[in-house]
Amino acid sequence: MRVNIYNEELTDEVHVVHAEANGQKFVGIRFILKTHEDMLQPNHGNDSAITVWVKVDKIDKLQGIIDEAYTLLDNEAYLAKRGNFVI
Repeated sequence: MRVNIYNEELTDEVHVVHAEANGQKFVGIRFILKTHEDMLQPNHGNDSAITVWVKVDKIDKLQGIIDEAYTLLDNEAYLAKRGNFVI
């Protein structure tokens, strides 16, 4: 599965969420997104989000993935500031 989120949909809202299913505990990181007004239904609200879930005992794996993503983006930001951004 591929999910594309574009700049216009991003917000600064990020939440840690918890759930339990079939006796297993999960933790997730939820990125709240903007929803275009044309897509909202009456009384629905703006609750679009992407949530990445892991079992509680695998939090370190998710943290490692997020840390790696941060490192990659930090490097891209550095290159872009120097005019070395390549598509």
